[in-house]
Amino acid sequence: MYLVLKLSVYNLIQVIYNDHVHTRINKCKRSMYSLCNVAMTYPGLDTDSKTQLYTSVCLPILMYRFECIALSNKNINDIQNAQGSVMKQFCGLHTKSHHSQLLKALNISTARGYITNSTMSMFHRICSNVPQHVIYACIYYLCFYQLISQNMVPLLID
Repeated sequence: MYLVLKLSVYNLIQVIYNDHVHTRINKCKRSMYSLCNVAMTYPGLDTDSKTQLYTSVCLPILMYRFECIALSNKNINDIQNAQGSVMKQFCGLHTKSHHSQLLKALNISTARGYITNSTMSMFHRICSNVPQHVIYACIYYLCFYQLISQNMVPLLID
């Protein structure tokens, strides 16, 4: 009974996370289309300006609150695909072209790297304002929980 309840709660939480990911992707695309009126699709605008607009407007909208939730690999792939498709539209490239090299050439971090950096930043901000003994108690609790549940999810101890 406990296992079935635990699995159903896990599936419900994953559905909520999937909805949040797709909502963020839709909002990012909406913000991208709103930037099209500001000469974003103008062919004379250089790629540095387009990249700056993307990183200052679209990227924060897309990545909002992903550091607080446990995303699956499918969720992260969906985010990376949305990130690539938005930048391909900004640069006027065909939608079937690969986006990984484009993002690397434009010096835009991948979704996985961005989420990892923001998660570590949030963890550092939380731990910098908490007394040392409370941090150790939390780490011991997490290690004990890992041993009891035999869950092999890596911890953010370092």
